[in-house]
Amino acid sequence: MRQPRHLLIPNANSPELLVRLLEMIGRGIRSPRALAEALGVEARTLDYYTQAGQWLSLLDVEPELALTPLGVELVYAGDERDQVYARAVWANPVVAELLAQSNDGLPSVAAIGGAISAIDPEMAPSTVRRRATAIRGLIAPAIGTRRVRPPDEGRQMALPLGLPAAPPTPERLDAVGGREYSPDAYRFLLASLLDHGELHLRHVRGLLDRAGADRAPIGGYVDMAIARGDAARRGRALVATNAATRRPELVETAKSIMLSDAHYRAYLDDCRLADEEAGHDRHAAIRRDQAAPRFRAWDKRLFGRPVDPATLDDDLAEVVMDRPLSAFPLAVPGIEPPIPDAGPFLERWEAPGLRVACPPTLAQLQGGVAAVNRLLREVRTQPELARVPSLVDPCDVVHGALLHPGEPAPRAVPDTRTLRSRVLMHAPYASMVAALLLVHRQQPHQLVVHRSKGRWRVRWGEEVRGPLLPFLDAFGLARGWVVARRPAGGLPDAALLDALEALGVVSVFGRQAVLSERFFGQLRTAPEESEVHARLAPLASALESWLGAGT
Repeated sequence: MRQPRHLLIPNANSPELLVRLLEMIGRGIRSPRALAEALGVEARTLDYYTQAGQWLSLLDVEPELALTPLGVELVYAGDERDQVYARAVWANPVVAELLAQSNDGLPSVAAIGGAISAIDPEMAPSTVRRRATAIRGLIAPAIGTRRVRPPDEGRQMALPLGLPAAPPTPERLDAVGGREYSPDAYRFLLASLLDHGELHLRHVRGLLDRAGADRAPIGGYVDMAIARGDAARRGRALVATNAATRRPELVETAKSIMLSDAHYRAYLDDCRLADEEAGHDRHAAIRRDQAAPRFRAWDKRLFGRPVDPATLDDDLAEVVMDRPLSAFPLAVPGIEPPIPDAGPFLERWEAPGLRVACPPTLAQLQGGVAAVNRLLREVRTQPELARVPSLVDPCDVVHGALLHPGEPAPRAVPDTRTLRSRVLMHAPYASMVAALLLVHRQQPHQLVVHRSKGRWRVRWGEEVRGPLLPFLDAFGLARGWVVARRPAGGLPDAALLDALEALGVVSVFGRQAVLSERFFGQLRTAPEESEVHARLAPLASALESWLGAGT
């Protein structure tokens, strides 16, 4: 009985042509005719090299030509391509035995011919010699390359648990007690608002409870958010304003919250004016005395003691260090009421003024369909329960997670493919990562998404355009979106890529992220994924144009 095709010794001798074939398949050229034309070879030669790809476990041919995980790694390995090619050669049992017999040196044509004759005794001697010569050329680049284990070999897989993402907890929140206007608690809530873009009042309550401030009433914090212009009220929800998204650095410290508060700044001015040595403005004294109960704790938090008008300027100079008080922007109400939106992100992304967020709850996708359906069941059965935000909370204005604005929560998500399509249609940062990696598939030598110094970065040509999430922020701002995301904190870029890897959108090889091979193939052939691709492709083109413009 003749052996299966992938076990037969191939008649391909050029590693360079094999790699070019794999690169073409990586770009999405899958039909034999198109590949033969792109490579400038005959159909018979193409068949030899597809067989060679199978033989080295770099290529699958059924149901269509597609890269194996090792093939994807080879195509996008960059400077480490020689190492990956050597791994493929060493992993082939026929070659491994030949290399062992030749003390890891390049086997002779006679030795390779003997192995071929043992596999296929009926092969003519002339054909054996021709195949042996071809194989010798195919495996030659691996000779002299140190034999290494695959990076994942022997490593236990970490199973995702699908636990809720923990909220950002600032310092000293356990000391809030029952106070309504704690700058630490407000900083925590404002950070959460910028993470999600939109919070229901039950989320405000749930976040304070989770962070240890369960005795603090929420009314003062809601009023404070509106008075500062950080949030606009829509029914029982708070939406981050345009102004709040433009000053996200204020959540870095409680000091920034206090010194940017217009009411507190006015109170400090009244403390100066009411001082007897400054002329004792009676109206300022009345305003100071009215505001003092609210801000007494702030004075102690900022200065360590009550305000002393005689030393106030010196005390402030010590607090703000090397910058003037005017460096802290005044947080005041704006005039941009949030407008309700409806429809999936991939249908709305070209609209200016779109509100987008990158919520930490996207990390819950690592739990898969089971975790998502558990969250949906909780929202359906206890809709008004105070809880921290989750991946499946309905919203009115902001595009962020699993549901688009105005969409009611479904009863369940049936399978992983449906979940993946829903995430890519609705979650802006997931969509943009997928679109960026779609560009990478077409221009792998021009665009790279890689990990460096603990962060994922975008490189275009020789220029690093920035860390991944700030790069996507900048793209959104260039399109006129309102981007709710903190520069430090919130969802880490690694957690977003982990979630997309769990969904089968992204594959990570070493320090590089690529679009999953299986998903890339489904984008062109499967009906459900084809619909996503039709929406994703224009976004990918916009990202490519923006990159090409040198922004």
